[in-house]
Amino acid sequence: MFLMLLFSCSSSSQNSSDKKNSESPVAFKVPEVPMVLNTREQKMDFLMLHYWDNFNFKDSTSLNKPLVAEQAFADFNNLLFSVPVEKATIGISVLMHKAGTDAKMLQFFQGLGEKYMYDPNSPVRNERFYCSLLEPYLSSNLINDDWKIRPRKQYELAQKNKIGTKALDFKFTLKNGSESNLYVIKAKFLLLFFHNPGCTDCKEQREKILASAVMKKLQEDGFLKVLTIYPDQDLSEWKKYYSELPEYWINGYDKQARIKDEEVYDLKAIPSLYLLNDQKIVLLKDARFEEIEAFLSNQ
Repeated sequence: MFLMLLFSCSSSSQNSSDKKNSESPVAFKVPEVPMVLNTREQKMDFLMLHYWDNFNFKDSTSLNKPLVAEQAFADFNNLLFSVPVEKATIGISVLMHKAGTDAKMLQFFQGLGEKYMYDPNSPVRNERFYCSLLEPYLSSNLINDDWKIRPRKQYELAQKNKIGTKALDFKFTLKNGSESNLYVIKAKFLLLFFHNPGCTDCKEQREKILASAVMKKLQEDGFLKVLTIYPDQDLSEWKKYYSELPEYWINGYDKQARIKDEEVYDLKAIPSLYLLNDQKIVLLKDARFEEIEAFLSNQ
C-alpha cells in the first residue's frame, strides 16, 4: 500500500500534506521520484539514495514527534523488503551517514533499528538490516562507549550462525538418554526448531509445519528432516509435552543447557526456526514459517 501511494498518488499526497502544514509544520515528505525513472527498479534505487533528503537531521525536536521521525523510519523499513539485501544496505548506510553528524540522531535511529529490525516481537525484524545499521553506529566517535555496550553485544551475537555460514554444532539428548549432535543428521534440508513446552507460538509453528503439504512431501521423500530442541534443563514439562511431537521428527533437549548459557545460538525469542542444507550451511536464520515454506517450495 505504501508503494502504491508513493508511486501513484504523489500529487494527492502533496495536497494532503499542504493542508496539514499548519498542524504539522515539520511533517516528513518522501521525495518525489523523477518522471524519467519509469521502472520499479529505478524508482526503488532512487529511494534508497534519496528517501531521507527532506528530513532535517539538524532538528532534534522532530525526534519527539512519533508521527514524523518514527513513522518515516517505519515506512523506510518496509521499503527495505522491496529491494535486494545489498541495495537495502545502501539505503541504511545513507541514513546513518546523514544522521552521523549528531549523537542524538544516531542514538535515536539505533533505537528505532532495535525496535523494528531486531526486537523478537517485531513482525518486520531483520537481523541483516540491523547489523548494517549498527556498523556505522558502533564505529562513530560521537557515541560514548557506554552507549555501545548493548548494541555491540547484539552485533556480536548476530555474527553467529549467519546466513551463508556453517551452523555451529551442538550435542543434544534424546528421550531414551542417548546422545547425538547436529552434524550427524544427514538430509538435503534440516529444519532446526527451538521450542518450549506450553509456548503458544511454538504450538502454532508446529501445527503449520505439520499442515504444510510442501514440507510433508519433502519429509516423505527423505529430503527434509526436522530437529526440535528444548534448550532448558527442566525435563518434567518437556516429557509431558513430548507426546505432542511427531515420532518421525528428531526430538531432543540440551542436557547441559550449553546452547542457551554459552549463546551458541541467539535464542532471544522462542520459537526460533533455522533452515540448513546438507552441508549445515545456514539458508534461513530465525525465519518465519512462511519464509521457510516459500524457500522450500522453490527448490
